[in-house]
Amino acid sequence: MGWALVVSAYAPLRAAPDKEAAQSGTMRRGEIREIAESRFDRQGPDSGGIWYLTKPAANAAAPATSTSGWLHSSDISLYPNEARAVNAAEAM
Repeated sequence: MGWALVVSAYAPLRAAPDKEAAQSGTMRRGEIREIAESRFDRQGPDSGGIWYLTKPAANAAAPATSTSGWLHSSDISLYPNEARAVNAAEAM
């Protein structure tokens, strides 16, 4: 599906694709995660938009962000593969 690079200072991982859903974790600017699924919420960009479900991080050294969760499109940039996401993160 692709890879997400967090571009916001902090991006909340949500338990469901909704800004009112419980926060299951936080990702920081420059962190990369593989995307498992996407959903479109018709409520609009402020309360809806596109949400991306992340796969759990393979790196156990980052326990705070090792769980999966939903990221809002306003907090990330998408890349077709991990190498491109890594290159973009290094250029930040």
